Amino acid sequence: MQSGLPELTNNHGGPTAICVIWEIGDVPVGDLFAVVAKILDKPTIERCNRLYWEKDQKRYLCSHFLRRVLLSKLTGMPKDEILFATNRFGKPYLIYGGSHRSAEKWNFNVSSSGNRVAFVATNAGQCGIDIETFSGDERQPDLKQMSKADIFSGREKEFLISGPGSLKERFYQIWTLKEAYLKYTGRGLGGFIS
Repeated sequence: MQSGLPELTNNHGGPTAICVIWEIGDVPVGDLFAVVAKILDKPTIERCNRLYWEKDQKRYLCSHFLRRVLLSKLTGMPKDEILFATNRFGKPYLIYGGSHRSAEKWNFNVSSSGNRVAFVATNAGQCGIDIETFSGDERQPDLKQMSKADIFSGREKEFLISGPGSLKERFYQIWTLKEAYLKYTGRGLGGFIS
């Protein structure tokens, strides 16, 4: 797990945005629990414990830890007082209540894949992010078959078939842009559009 977090600075009242990609590393999940258990709430820890694979547990813990720590820095709210709710599509957002009603409003989004967690936040509107990592030893989807799916528009399918670079590069370029946009709108993958 990366040892440091970025230094956040004031933008003199103007719109601010931050994007962090965090490399998880080879820390055993038990060691992660020891660090994050003090910061994450009980339901988050319980959901993590229900995940079967250790790699999924690590991504889950790190994404929720990073989200809480960075939002605490951005809003000035103590980590243990940050509360989340979700919209009707499941996109999380901050609840500003009690003494934090006047805190600067931040929108955020998180994505994780492989050994990385990405976090984006802005006080200037909605945001969305998606990352995908892959290596030669992981089982890959049938990209040729997926490129024919209804989730892609005609122009996207043309790009997949004949655009520059490899099919894998073209596929993930469109996929991550599309998923980040859907997360930006708050609809998530359930709102896939072509």
